[in-house]
Amino acid sequence: MTFVQFDINSPYYQQMLALRQQELRKPLGLDIYQQDLSQEDKYWHFGLLSDQQLVACVMIKPQGLSDVILKQMAVSTKQQGNGLGLTLLKLVERALVKHGVTHIKLAARQQAIGFYKKMDYKTQGDLFIDVGIMHQWMHKEILQ
Repeated sequence: MTFVQFDINSPYYQQMLALRQQELRKPLGLDIYQQDLSQEDKYWHFGLLSDQQLVACVMIKPQGLSDVILKQMAVSTKQQGNGLGLTLLKLVERALVKHGVTHIKLAARQQAIGFYKKMDYKTQGDLFIDVGIMHQWMHKEILQ
């Protein structure tokens, strides 16, 4: 696996959209291509490649100098269960520390809360509905 950071002009961005559509939106009856993606040029995009194909991805939305929001993490169905999500998250956290980030926040789908807890993310507030399913705010302090 190869860890990459890329922008919206990269061919990996189109692969990222397809992966997010397949794994995150299509199961909910939604279409990512119908969403407003115009702000994504301001995000940091990360992924894992296998044979130059994106198999896992995540977006990071900067929130000031040291805070970010992790958004739309996805792993290809064919690659799930192989630890790619944990690997990607660890590598992203290391990259974020190099950018001066100390705090990550995310809205986890209810079924993913346990995954993030394994990585020491803490729940915050009550469950809420977003894109028609239950989510939980979570956060983590990361240090060098």
